[in-house]
Amino acid sequence: SRLKLMASLRSLALLTNATARPSASGALFARLGLVYSRLGKADLAIKANRLAIKKQPQLLEGYQNLFLACLQAKRLDEAFKVLDQASKQPDTDAQFLIDLAELYANLARQAPDQKASANAWALAALHRAAKLKPNDVVLRLRLADGFNALGATTNAAPIYLEVLKQQGVSGDLPVAPNVVRAKLAEIYLLGQD
Repeated sequence: SRLKLMASLRSLALLTNATARPSASGALFARLGLVYSRLGKADLAIKANRLAIKKQPQLLEGYQNLFLACLQAKRLDEAFKVLDQASKQPDTDAQFLIDLAELYANLARQAPDQKASANAWALAALHRAAKLKPNDVVLRLRLADGFNALGATTNAAPIYLEVLKQQGVSGDLPVAPNVVRAKLAEIYLLGQD
């Protein structure tokens, strides 16, 4: 614990110096926000992450860290607004959107009274990601898993099938094909297909 504190303090000094420069990136401010969060300085973490978002709005790290800082501070409404702001960013890639959907799912678990709304926004982010047709098999599996977890099995099944077909051609699947087949079987059994 003492070693982690020392490492965090060294990181804080390094990042404070780096972010003092006018050319500091949003990624640096997001890392600074993460360090502040680890040190229990919620207000400073929130401020640093807001600067990260302002500097690089297409970088999910700032939103993610701000979201987590708001959750730690028990500011659930603010956490929802952070994700809402992230969802409005144009020109995001599939990974940004899939990660965003996972953050909404996290919010649904943390704030049961906002579960329906958070899940609806998570589905919207996944649909946007699906339209981008990510080539990366890991992203496609995460996309299918996201749809499946939210009960959108008609969206998940075709992606799982596509991944299995691609695996048959290329032979490289990050999980055992039986895991994907089991997920498909469960979808078909539940749908009585």
